[in-house]
Amino acid sequence: MKRAGSDLDRLGIPGNRLDNGEVTNFEGFDKYLAANRDAGMIACVSYTEGVPAYTQEKPQWRTMPTRLDAFRTHMDKVFGHLKGYPNAQYLEFWNEPDIGFMVGTLEEYLDALKVVRASQQANAPELKITTGGVTVIHPKEKKDFSRDMYLKGKGLYDVACFHAHGSLMNYVERQELLEQWLDSGKIDLPVCNTETGDRSGYTVEIIRRHAETLVRKIVYAKSRNTEFYIWFTLQD
Repeated sequence: MKRAGSDLDRLGIPGNRLDNGEVTNFEGFDKYLAANRDAGMIACVSYTEGVPAYTQEKPQWRTMPTRLDAFRTHMDKVFGHLKGYPNAQYLEFWNEPDIGFMVGTLEEYLDALKVVRASQQANAPELKITTGGVTVIHPKEKKDFSRDMYLKGKGLYDVACFHAHGSLMNYVERQELLEQWLDSGKIDLPVCNTETGDRSGYTVEIIRRHAETLVRKIVYAKSRNTEFYIWFTLQD
């Protein structure tokens, strides 16, 4: 990836696979963090899908923690480990929480994000927090979740994250709507996109179209206040 011109990669870590309260599995993640570091790249650590069972009263996949003190203990472990990797410069809290990848409400998400923020500031203040990568516009979005996450979460994140698959027009529509929301809340922060490119697929035509889309989107993204972007399915 580095030789191909990429300088940043998104590394996913489901929290329940890292820590069960008694045993941690950070060494399983270390090989990816170390490979990223040794290649001279940057890591956006994407914390998603599941929290440890001990942070929930009723353990359930894709739901937020309900035992917030226990969740803080867990996040202290996470940030305490990540601070040993200077290449781990971002932590994205959850994947598309506005749709089915998070079961729960915006308020539950923000309660957890407050804990993430407090732990980051205490343990790894140099690392930046991004919001969950929301879809901004989606037929299955929990009503106003994307907008309210940015506005009500003010102060809890350093970079506003979103996703935009498809055409350049699709990207522009979402980024500029996001920028309008940030302006309305007097939030002066950059944005990032942790999933972009063309639609996922494996036919020759889609792969060819994907390459053309990358060029158009990279030019547009560089014209805005974009912190970084990650080309979804590029490795495929």
